[in-house]
Amino acid sequence: MECDLMETDILESLEDLGYKGPLLEDGALSQAVSAGASSPEFTKLCAWLVSELRVLCKLEENVQATNKVIQKLKYQNKVM
Repeated sequence: MECDLMETDILESLEDLGYKGPLLEDGALSQAVSAGASSPEFTKLCAWLVSELRVLCKLEENVQATNKVIQKLKYQNKVM
């Protein structure tokens, strides 16, 4: 129940920020988060969030979405 409320809050926040991706669909966010870096949609969401933060915070760093296993490993190492 608590996780459902948290997911709802996160989805509402993503919508408020202007996110229009497929993770707004029922259950999609939970599945993507569970899969982590092996989920292309999860990495796309992370890349989108970073791109939004770059504008607001004048950051130089960038994160790219990934689709391949090697990229997934590099992505995990970069984010951590």
